[in-house]
Amino acid sequence: MASAFNTRFANGGAWPHHNMHLHAGLANGSLVEYHSVAVQCCKLVYDDLPEPSNGVLQLPTRPGLGFAPNPERVQELAQRPGSRGVGKA
Repeated sequence: MASAFNTRFANGGAWPHHNMHLHAGLANGSLVEYHSVAVQCCKLVYDDLPEPSNGVLQLPTRPGLGFAPNPERVQELAQRPGSRGVGKA
């Protein structure tokens, strides 16, 4: 719809490492919001997240999203209490 109206695409949602691929793949993609709290959450799960340099977040060159979940950290997080006070795995 944004393309039909010659408007830049802007997607929020606080997950820059996932959203940046969508923005880069569109001719009318715009800037990616970089929410530091969301990034810190992602660092609890993912390895090799790109870091911004001079206000620019470069797309990874590795396949897929360019980063992968750390299985040990995912397992650790799954054992933590959930909202009902029990582990999730």
